[in-house]
Amino acid sequence: MKGRRDLRFGPEQLVLKNASRDLVRAAGGPTAVSQLIGYRQQRISDCTLRNAPDFLRIDEAAGIEDITVNEPGWPHVTRALCHRAGGMFVPLPQADVGTGDWTRALADVSREFHEITQRVCKALADGEVTADEVVDLDLRAEIREAQGKLAIMDALAAKLAGENDTS
Repeated sequence: MKGRRDLRFGPEQLVLKNASRDLVRAAGGPTAVSQLIGYRQQRISDCTLRNAPDFLRIDEAAGIEDITVNEPGWPHVTRALCHRAGGMFVPLPQADVGTGDWTRALADVSREFHEITQRVCKALADGEVTADEVVDLDLRAEIREAQGKLAIMDALAAKLAGENDTS
């Protein structure tokens, strides 16, 4: 019979555990978080351990993410959930939409596409792109960065068009 601490999680659950651990660390650790959200330190700690069955509740993760804005990896759990759903987290522009926002967004998109183009051309030097080259050249990360920059442009367009839904 498996004990409480002898659990085996699948990859998707481990990603959530790791995101929870990183979030709690960014907020100052289990003790600090327990004081902020009013739960026992041990429960918060268990939510970050790979061999404990507990997970942060959605409202807890959201509350902790609220206090870790601008920390590296923010929003940790939201980002993991977006990835799990086949998407990515892209913060929408907060400034008024003006020429500077469009210029910056266009420059960012152009830079990302240039980077992708360089890497794909390097991979294509021998006539094909291999799985090893995709990994070695970190192509997926570059493509995701470009998608994020395009999502920002889409959000700018939606904001100008008066649309609330930017999906």
